[in-house]
Amino acid sequence: MDAYKRSTLKWTRTMVLVYLLTAVLIGLQWYEMRSSSSDTHALAEAAGKQADAAKTQSGQAVEQTKKMAELVGIAKAGAEDTKQALELSGEQVQAAKRSAKAAEEMVRQTYESMRLVERAWVGPADLSFIKEPASGEKVMVKITLSNTGRTPAQELSVFAVAELRYRELPKTLALGDLGEIISKVLVVPNAAAFGNRETGAIKKEDFRSFEEGTWPRIYVYGYARYKTVFPGIDGETQFCRVWLPKPYSGFIGCPGHPDQAK
Repeated sequence: MDAYKRSTLKWTRTMVLVYLLTAVLIGLQWYEMRSSSSDTHALAEAAGKQADAAKTQSGQAVEQTKKMAELVGIAKAGAEDTKQALELSGEQVQAAKRSAKAAEEMVRQTYESMRLVERAWVGPADLSFIKEPASGEKVMVKITLSNTGRTPAQELSVFAVAELRYRELPKTLALGDLGEIISKVLVVPNAAAFGNRETGAIKKEDFRSFEEGTWPRIYVYGYARYKTVFPGIDGETQFCRVWLPKPYSGFIGCPGHPDQAK
């Protein structure tokens, strides 16, 4: 075999070897690519699972946030309701205080009304002469007071005077030195008590004018004091009467001195 054939055979062997090595390398690369593809697929699946898990966690976080927001809203609404309830409670307390005060005032007014209606009221009922006036004689006047109230008058005392006057009474009556004609008696409702007072003698020269109702005139004035059945509530009545034969033929209230009762 000549040198040319040997050279050709050598190159042919070399080319076959190169082809074989290339085929091996291609096979190895294909195997590695396949393995890498499997790993990449596994990684992709894992990444997808992580993404799904993250998405799920994100959704759960969103739901929890929503729930927390709802709870916050409920708490806020509860706080507002509590505030309104407290404000309403405060208003109710004030309303209750006003109602209690109104009830107290109503009780007081009811008591006052009952006191005015049910208490004893003592005042002059009648004044009359025990004996008809006569010239040159003193005049005896009977003073009767009655209880027009609904409960008894206790410890009734009456102080009075009868005067034969030649002029009008002063604007202010002196009631401090009057004699007592009734002393601490009990007068039940619709009952009366009386006492007597005597004037000075009517002069003979004045008797005619007396009978005609000019001057002199007989004035009777005084006051009555008593206790009612209501604790701490006492009664007092001031009175004044003048005798005028014409046109009244009796005792009437003194002009300028009306009765005063309390």
